[in-house]
Amino acid sequence: MTSLSVFNLSLDGLPRSKKNSRITDRRTGRSFPSPEYRKWFKDSLALARKAGIPSQAFTKAHIYILFGFDDLRVHDIDNMTTSVLDFIKDIKVIDDDKWTSIGLPNVSFTDSEKSFTKIMVTSGNKRVDEVIDAIKKRRAAAKKVGTKRRASAGTPEKPEVHP
Repeated sequence: MTSLSVFNLSLDGLPRSKKNSRITDRRTGRSFPSPEYRKWFKDSLALARKAGIPSQAFTKAHIYILFGFDDLRVHDIDNMTTSVLDFIKDIKVIDDDKWTSIGLPNVSFTDSEKSFTKIMVTSGNKRVDEVIDAIKKRRAAAKKVGTKRRASAGTPEKPEVHP
């Protein structure tokens, strides 16, 4: 039985968007996150270090994010979620945020007296493993059937091409 590793972090306030309000250096053309995002990242990193960043990034993980809203201002959940995923990737809690590593994060929200962000990352993602295994089995079966068809038709086997 494998042991479950967990990373928990509670942050005051909501994440700043890494994508919006970027600063562009006109001399080089390079783009940088806004000062608000950099401050949020720095403050969040300090709290993450206190919470205990795992010594090794999770290669497969399940991610839960809960946003607490204290007002009716417009908040872009997509950008906030992306900022959280980029943050936990940048501080090496997760190895990567591709679907084959984390699947889809569970993101929710609630009302609150003060805005907040809670992040929980658990090692492993059984659903991702199940889908990857199913895709591999389907491809192997299709390749086997394709090989039999080509052999019976007397045509040479062609390599699989993926877009």
